[in-house]
Amino acid sequence: MTHDRTYYRQCSERQLINAAMDSDDELAIVLGEALESWLYLQADIMNLEDTIADLRLEVARLQGELSALGAEC
Repeated sequence: MTHDRTYYRQCSERQLINAAMDSDDELAIVLGEALESWLYLQADIMNLEDTIADLRLEVARLQGELSALGAEC
């Protein structure tokens, strides 16, 4: 069964990847691989953003400790 663009636009990214990988069309397969790589990169970026936020909180906490020590001297 073939689907039209409207059907594919409603699919999740994972469904699109699976459909592309199951395709006999070389271009579709390569595009599916590229989309999968892109999704992994997005996940890595989100993890790095979370790490940056955690590190900023740690820096603020340490700056507070330094200020408290400076006030005691």
